[in-house]
Amino acid sequence: MFELLRHFPPDSAMLVTLGDSPSTSRDDRQLRLRTIKPATNFAGAFRLFLVPLTAFLILHRLRSTKVQINNILGIFPSPDFLLVSILLSKLLRVKLFVYLHDCIEETATLPVEKQISRIIEYLTFRCSAKVYSISDCMNEYYQSKGFRTETLPHGIDSSSIRHPSIERRSALLKVGFAGMIYATNEDAIKELVAAKNLLKGGFELHFATTQWSIGRLRDMGVLQEIETAHTYGSRDEVLDLLADCDILFLPMSFMSKHRKDLVSIFPTKVTDYWLAQRPIIVYGSPDYAFTRRANEDGYAKVVTQRGSEYIARAIEEVRDSFVLRDSLVRASQKMILKHESKSIARKLMDDLEII
Repeated sequence: MFELLRHFPPDSAMLVTLGDSPSTSRDDRQLRLRTIKPATNFAGAFRLFLVPLTAFLILHRLRSTKVQINNILGIFPSPDFLLVSILLSKLLRVKLFVYLHDCIEETATLPVEKQISRIIEYLTFRCSAKVYSISDCMNEYYQSKGFRTETLPHGIDSSSIRHPSIERRSALLKVGFAGMIYATNEDAIKELVAAKNLLKGGFELHFATTQWSIGRLRDMGVLQEIETAHTYGSRDEVLDLLADCDILFLPMSFMSKHRKDLVSIFPTKVTDYWLAQRPIIVYGSPDYAFTRRANEDGYAKVVTQRGSEYIARAIEEVRDSFVLRDSLVRASQKMILKHESKSIARKLMDDLEII
Protein backbone atom coordinates (compact mmCIF):
# COMPACT_ATOMS: atom_id res chain seq x y z
CA MET A 1 0.00 0.00 0.00
CA PHE A 2 2.86 2.38 0.81
CA GLU A 3 4.17 1.99 -2.76
CA LEU A 4 0.84 3.37 -4.04
CA LEU A 5 0.72 6.16 -1.46
CA ARG A 6 4.17 7.26 -2.60
CA HIS A 7 2.54 8.67 -5.76
CA PHE A 8 -0.17 10.65 -3.94
CA PRO A 9 0.22 14.46 -4.02
CA PRO A 10 1.48 16.11 -0.80
CA ASP A 11 -1.22 16.35 1.88
CA SER A 12 -3.81 14.77 -0.40
CA ALA A 13 -4.65 12.12 2.20
CA MET A 14 -4.46 11.53 5.92
CA LEU A 15 -3.06 8.13 6.94
CA VAL A 16 -4.51 6.49 10.05
CA THR A 17 -2.27 3.73 11.40
CA LEU A 18 -1.69 1.77 14.58
CA GLY A 19 2.04 1.70 13.86
CA ASP A 20 4.68 4.35 13.55
CA SER A 21 4.65 6.76 10.64
CA PRO A 22 5.80 4.67 7.66
CA SER A 23 8.51 5.65 5.24
CA THR A 24 9.24 4.40 1.78
CA SER A 25 12.36 2.26 1.60
CA ARG A 26 13.37 3.92 -1.65
CA ASP A 27 15.72 6.85 -0.91
CA ASP A 28 14.37 6.88 2.69
CA ARG A 29 11.76 9.41 1.64
CA GLN A 30 8.88 10.00 4.03
CA LEU A 31 5.40 9.60 2.65
CA ARG A 32 4.12 13.11 2.10
CA LEU A 33 0.93 12.43 4.02
CA ARG A 34 -0.21 13.49 7.45
CA THR A 35 -0.42 10.58 9.86
CA ILE A 36 -2.45 10.10 13.02
CA LYS A 37 -2.20 7.21 15.45
CA PRO A 38 -5.18 6.47 17.71
CA ALA A 39 -4.19 5.43 21.24
CA THR A 40 -6.01 2.07 21.00
CA ASN A 41 -3.27 -0.32 19.97
CA PHE A 42 -4.63 -3.46 21.64
CA ALA A 43 -4.12 -6.96 20.35
CA GLY A 44 -6.53 -9.44 18.82
CA ALA A 45 -10.30 -9.43 18.85
CA PHE A 46 -10.37 -7.10 21.88
CA ARG A 47 -9.78 -4.23 19.44
CA LEU A 48 -13.26 -4.80 18.01
CA PHE A 49 -14.75 -3.58 21.30
CA LEU A 50 -12.75 -0.37 20.91
CA VAL A 51 -14.14 0.49 17.49
CA PRO A 52 -16.39 3.33 18.79
CA LEU A 53 -13.52 4.79 20.84
CA THR A 54 -11.11 4.53 17.92
CA ALA A 55 -13.61 6.24 15.60
CA PHE A 56 -14.17 8.98 18.19
CA LEU A 57 -10.42 9.62 18.56
CA ILE A 58 -9.95 9.81 14.80
CA LEU A 59 -12.95 12.11 14.43
CA HIS A 60 -11.60 14.34 17.18
CA ARG A 61 -8.18 14.56 15.48
CA LEU A 62 -9.77 15.33 12.13
CA ARG A 63 -11.81 18.16 13.61
CA SER A 64 -8.87 19.55 15.57
CA THR A 65 -6.76 19.71 12.39
CA LYS A 66 -9.72 21.09 10.41
CA VAL A 67 -9.11 18.66 7.56
CA GLN A 68 -11.85 18.27 4.95
CA ILE A 69 -12.46 14.56 4.31
CA ASN A 70 -14.06 13.68 0.97
CA ASN A 71 -13.70 9.88 0.96
CA ILE A 72 -12.48 7.08 3.20
CA LEU A 73 -10.32 4.13 2.14
CA GLY A 74 -10.41 1.21 4.58
CA ILE A 75 -7.74 -1.48 4.40
CA PHE A 76 -8.20 -5.14 5.33
CA PRO A 77 -6.71 -7.44 6.97
CA SER A 78 -7.66 -5.31 9.95
CA PRO A 79 -11.33 -6.09 10.76
CA ASP A 80 -11.53 -3.40 13.43
CA PHE A 81 -10.34 -0.75 10.99
CA LEU A 82 -12.93 -1.94 8.49
CA LEU A 83 -15.61 -1.28 11.10
CA VAL A 84 -13.99 2.04 12.02
CA SER A 85 -13.97 3.01 8.34
CA ILE A 86 -17.65 2.11 7.97
CA LEU A 87 -18.55 4.08 11.08
CA LEU A 88 -16.55 7.14 10.06
CA SER A 89 -18.04 7.14 6.56
CA LYS A 90 -21.51 7.27 8.13
CA LEU A 91 -20.60 9.97 10.66
CA LEU A 92 -18.84 12.13 8.06
CA ARG A 93 -21.37 11.30 5.33
CA VAL A 94 -18.70 10.49 2.76
CA LYS A 95 -18.14 7.59 0.38
CA LEU A 96 -16.35 4.47 1.63
CA PHE A 97 -13.85 2.52 -0.47
CA VAL A 98 -12.32 -0.73 0.81
CA TYR A 99 -9.09 -2.43 -0.28
CA LEU A 100 -8.97 -6.14 0.58
CA HIS A 101 -5.49 -7.62 1.00
CA ASP A 102 -7.04 -10.84 2.28
CA CYS A 103 -10.44 -12.51 2.44
CA ILE A 104 -12.58 -11.29 5.34
CA GLU A 105 -14.54 -14.35 6.43
CA GLU A 106 -11.88 -16.87 5.46
CA THR A 107 -9.20 -15.19 7.59
CA ALA A 108 -11.10 -16.06 10.76
CA THR A 109 -10.42 -19.43 12.37
CA LEU A 110 -12.69 -19.84 15.42
CA PRO A 111 -16.47 -20.33 14.90
CA VAL A 112 -17.32 -17.11 16.78
CA GLU A 113 -14.73 -15.17 14.76
CA LYS A 114 -16.19 -16.54 11.54
CA GLN A 115 -19.68 -15.41 12.51
CA ILE A 116 -18.40 -11.91 13.31
CA SER A 117 -16.41 -11.86 10.07
CA ARG A 118 -19.50 -12.75 8.03
CA ILE A 119 -21.28 -9.76 9.53
CA ILE A 120 -18.29 -7.48 8.84
CA GLU A 121 -18.08 -8.81 5.27
CA TYR A 122 -21.79 -8.13 4.69
CA LEU A 123 -21.51 -4.60 6.10
CA THR A 124 -18.38 -3.92 4.06
CA PHE A 125 -20.03 -4.71 0.73
CA ARG A 126 -23.33 -3.10 1.75
CA CYS A 127 -21.76 0.21 2.80
CA SER A 128 -18.95 0.60 0.25
CA ALA A 129 -19.03 2.59 -2.97
CA LYS A 130 -16.37 0.19 -4.30
CA VAL A 131 -14.41 -2.77 -2.96
CA TYR A 132 -10.98 -3.61 -4.36
CA SER A 133 -9.25 -7.02 -4.34
CA ILE A 134 -5.47 -7.21 -4.38
CA SER A 135 -5.40 -10.01 -6.97
CA ASP A 136 -7.44 -11.50 -9.79
CA CYS A 137 -7.64 -14.73 -7.78
CA MET A 138 -9.37 -12.97 -4.90
CA ASN A 139 -11.59 -11.04 -7.28
CA GLU A 140 -12.77 -14.25 -8.95
CA TYR A 141 -13.35 -15.88 -5.56
CA TYR A 142 -15.52 -13.02 -4.33
CA GLN A 143 -17.49 -13.08 -7.55
CA SER A 144 -18.19 -16.78 -6.91
CA LYS A 145 -19.61 -15.73 -3.53
CA GLY A 146 -21.88 -13.20 -5.18
CA PHE A 147 -19.88 -10.11 -4.23
CA ARG A 148 -18.55 -7.57 -6.69
CA THR A 149 -14.96 -6.37 -6.40
CA GLU A 150 -12.44 -4.74 -8.70
CA THR A 151 -8.83 -5.87 -8.91
CA LEU A 152 -6.33 -3.26 -7.69
CA PRO A 153 -3.01 -5.12 -8.02
CA HIS A 154 -0.07 -4.99 -5.65
CA GLY A 155 1.97 -2.03 -6.91
CA ILE A 156 5.65 -2.20 -7.81
CA ASP A 157 8.23 0.36 -8.90
CA SER A 158 9.19 -0.57 -12.46
CA SER A 159 12.27 1.68 -12.35
CA SER A 160 13.93 -1.04 -10.23
CA ILE A 161 13.88 -3.55 -13.11
CA ARG A 162 17.13 -5.37 -13.83
CA HIS A 163 18.36 -6.25 -17.32
CA PRO A 164 20.52 -9.37 -17.05
CA SER A 165 21.39 -11.45 -20.09
CA ILE A 166 19.07 -14.35 -20.72
CA GLU A 167 22.14 -16.50 -21.43
CA ARG A 168 23.83 -18.39 -18.62
CA ARG A 169 26.84 -16.52 -17.27
CA SER A 170 28.44 -19.01 -14.87
CA ALA A 171 29.86 -22.51 -15.21
CA LEU A 172 27.68 -23.83 -12.38
CA LEU A 173 23.96 -23.10 -12.47
CA LYS A 174 22.75 -20.67 -9.80
CA VAL A 175 19.26 -21.03 -8.31
CA GLY A 176 18.03 -18.12 -6.20
CA PHE A 177 15.40 -17.61 -3.52
CA ALA A 178 14.24 -14.52 -1.63
CA GLY A 179 11.76 -14.59 1.21
CA MET A 180 10.97 -16.02 4.61
CA ILE A 181 11.16 -19.66 5.65
CA TYR A 182 7.87 -20.79 7.18
CA ALA A 183 6.59 -24.12 8.48
CA THR A 184 4.45 -24.33 5.34
CA ASN A 185 7.36 -24.02 2.87
CA GLU A 186 10.06 -25.89 4.82
CA ASP A 187 9.39 -29.13 2.96
CA ALA A 188 9.61 -27.36 -0.39
CA ILE A 189 13.02 -25.93 0.58
CA LYS A 190 14.25 -29.36 1.70
CA GLU A 191 13.09 -30.85 -1.60
CA LEU A 192 14.90 -28.10 -3.51
CA VAL A 193 18.12 -28.89 -1.65
CA ALA A 194 17.67 -32.63 -2.34
CA ALA A 195 17.22 -31.85 -6.05
CA LYS A 196 20.88 -30.75 -6.20
CA ASN A 197 21.95 -34.39 -6.20
CA LEU A 198 19.44 -35.37 -8.88
CA LEU A 199 20.47 -32.91 -11.59
CA LYS A 200 23.48 -33.74 -13.70
CA GLY A 201 26.02 -31.01 -13.08
CA GLY A 202 24.20 -29.88 -9.96
CA PHE A 203 23.51 -26.26 -9.06
CA GLU A 204 24.27 -23.66 -6.41
CA LEU A 205 21.72 -22.15 -4.06
CA HIS A 206 21.73 -18.44 -3.19
CA PHE A 207 19.24 -17.13 -0.62
CA ALA A 208 18.24 -13.65 0.54
CA THR A 209 16.26 -14.02 3.75
CA THR A 210 16.10 -12.99 7.41
CA GLN A 211 18.42 -13.92 10.26
CA TRP A 212 15.55 -15.82 11.85
CA SER A 213 15.02 -17.82 8.65
CA ILE A 214 18.75 -18.60 8.45
CA GLY A 215 18.45 -20.07 11.94
CA ARG A 216 15.50 -22.12 10.74
CA LEU A 217 17.53 -23.40 7.78
CA ARG A 218 20.22 -24.44 10.27
CA ASP A 219 17.68 -26.27 12.41
CA MET A 220 16.36 -28.02 9.27
CA GLY A 221 19.88 -29.31 8.60
CA VAL A 222 20.15 -27.77 5.12
CA LEU A 223 22.09 -24.54 5.70
CA GLN A 224 25.40 -26.22 4.84
CA GLU A 225 23.96 -27.14 1.43
CA ILE A 226 23.25 -23.50 0.55
CA GLU A 227 26.20 -21.69 -1.01
CA THR A 228 25.16 -18.22 0.19
CA ALA A 229 22.42 -17.22 2.64
CA HIS A 230 22.37 -13.43 3.04
CA THR A 231 20.20 -11.48 5.43
CA TYR A 232 18.07 -8.84 3.75
CA GLY A 233 19.96 -5.74 2.82
CA SER A 234 18.49 -2.95 0.77
CA ARG A 235 15.91 -3.68 -1.90
CA ASP A 236 18.56 -3.07 -4.55
CA GLU A 237 20.87 -5.65 -2.95
CA VAL A 238 18.12 -8.27 -2.98
CA LEU A 239 17.30 -7.56 -6.63
CA ASP A 240 20.99 -7.71 -7.57
CA LEU A 241 21.35 -11.10 -5.87
CA LEU A 242 18.30 -12.45 -7.70
CA ALA A 243 19.39 -11.00 -11.05
CA ASP A 244 22.77 -12.68 -10.64
CA CYS A 245 21.10 -16.11 -10.53
CA ASP A 246 20.12 -18.21 -13.52
CA ILE A 247 16.78 -19.45 -12.18
CA LEU A 248 14.57 -18.26 -9.32
CA PHE A 249 12.64 -20.69 -7.12
CA LEU A 250 9.32 -19.74 -5.48
CA PRO A 251 8.22 -22.39 -2.94
CA MET A 252 4.56 -22.61 -2.08
CA SER A 253 3.15 -25.48 -0.02
CA PHE A 254 1.52 -28.84 -0.41
CA MET A 255 0.30 -28.71 3.19
CA SER A 256 -2.02 -25.72 3.62
CA LYS A 257 -5.69 -26.54 4.04
CA HIS A 258 -6.74 -23.00 4.91
CA ARG A 259 -9.26 -21.89 2.31
CA LYS A 260 -8.05 -18.29 2.42
CA ASP A 261 -4.54 -19.43 1.41
CA LEU A 262 -5.83 -21.54 -1.43
CA VAL A 263 -8.08 -18.86 -2.90
CA SER A 264 -6.35 -15.57 -2.14
CA ILE A 265 -2.69 -15.89 -1.16
CA PHE A 266 -0.34 -13.68 -3.19
CA PRO A 267 3.36 -14.04 -2.26
CA THR A 268 4.54 -10.47 -2.75
CA LYS A 269 8.15 -11.60 -3.21
CA VAL A 270 7.16 -12.70 -6.72
CA THR A 271 7.25 -9.02 -7.66
CA ASP A 272 11.00 -8.95 -6.87
CA TYR A 273 11.37 -12.04 -9.04
CA TRP A 274 9.67 -10.24 -11.91
CA LEU A 275 11.93 -7.21 -11.49
CA ALA A 276 15.06 -9.40 -11.42
CA GLN A 277 14.12 -10.63 -14.92
CA ARG A 278 15.22 -14.21 -14.43
CA PRO A 279 13.25 -17.38 -15.30
CA ILE A 280 11.00 -18.45 -12.42
CA ILE A 281 9.95 -21.87 -11.13
CA VAL A 282 6.84 -21.97 -8.93
CA TYR A 283 6.56 -25.14 -6.83
CA GLY A 284 3.30 -25.87 -5.04
CA SER A 285 -0.07 -27.53 -4.92
CA PRO A 286 -2.40 -27.11 -7.91
CA ASP A 287 -5.10 -26.26 -5.35
CA TYR A 288 -3.64 -22.76 -5.00
CA ALA A 289 -5.34 -20.17 -7.17
CA PHE A 290 -1.95 -18.39 -7.32
CA THR A 291 -0.27 -21.49 -8.75
CA ARG A 292 -2.90 -21.85 -11.45
CA ARG A 293 -2.74 -18.13 -12.27
CA ALA A 294 1.07 -18.20 -12.54
CA ASN A 295 0.73 -20.97 -15.10
CA GLU A 296 -1.94 -19.08 -17.04
CA ASP A 297 0.07 -15.84 -17.05
CA GLY A 298 3.09 -17.76 -18.32
CA TYR A 299 5.80 -16.10 -16.22
CA ALA A 300 6.79 -19.30 -14.39
CA LYS A 301 7.49 -22.93 -15.02
CA VAL A 302 4.90 -24.34 -12.61
CA VAL A 303 5.58 -27.64 -10.82
CA THR A 304 2.49 -29.09 -9.15
CA GLN A 305 3.76 -32.65 -8.61
CA ARG A 306 5.50 -33.05 -5.29
CA GLY A 307 9.02 -34.45 -5.11
CA SER A 308 12.66 -33.45 -5.60
CA GLU A 309 12.77 -35.28 -8.91
CA TYR A 310 10.10 -32.97 -10.35
CA ILE A 311 12.02 -29.90 -9.20
CA ALA A 312 15.20 -31.23 -10.79
CA ARG A 313 13.34 -31.98 -14.01
CA ALA A 314 11.92 -28.44 -14.16
CA ILE A 315 15.32 -26.85 -13.48
CA GLU A 316 16.85 -28.99 -16.24
CA GLU A 317 14.11 -27.98 -18.68
CA VAL A 318 14.55 -24.27 -17.96
CA ARG A 319 18.35 -24.58 -18.02
CA ASP A 320 18.42 -26.31 -21.40
CA SER A 321 15.83 -24.22 -23.28
CA PHE A 322 16.62 -20.68 -24.34
CA VAL A 323 13.14 -20.39 -25.85
CA LEU A 324 11.51 -21.28 -22.52
CA ARG A 325 13.74 -18.89 -20.53
CA ASP A 326 13.00 -16.07 -22.96
CA SER A 327 9.26 -16.77 -22.83
CA LEU A 328 9.19 -16.72 -19.02
CA VAL A 329 11.12 -13.45 -18.80
CA ARG A 330 8.95 -11.75 -21.43
CA ALA A 331 5.84 -12.77 -19.50
CA SER A 332 7.38 -11.29 -16.33
CA GLN A 333 7.80 -8.00 -18.19
CA LYS A 334 4.06 -8.00 -18.91
CA MET A 335 3.37 -8.57 -15.19
CA ILE A 336 5.56 -5.59 -14.30
CA LEU A 337 3.52 -3.37 -16.61
CA LYS A 338 0.29 -4.68 -15.09
CA HIS A 339 1.54 -3.95 -11.55
CA GLU A 340 3.20 -0.58 -12.25
CA SER A 341 2.47 1.39 -9.08
CA LYS A 342 2.20 4.79 -10.71
CA SER A 343 -0.67 3.78 -13.00
CA ILE A 344 -2.41 1.81 -10.22
CA ALA A 345 -2.12 4.80 -7.88
CA ARG A 346 -3.55 7.06 -10.58
CA LYS A 347 -6.56 4.75 -10.93
CA LEU A 348 -7.07 4.81 -7.16
CA MET A 349 -6.71 8.60 -7.00
CA ASP A 350 -9.29 9.00 -9.78
CA ASP A 351 -11.77 6.89 -7.82
CA LEU A 352 -11.04 8.83 -4.63
CA GLU A 353 -11.36 12.13 -6.52
CA ILE A 354 -7.79 13.19 -5.71
CA ILE A 355 -6.52 15.65 -8.29
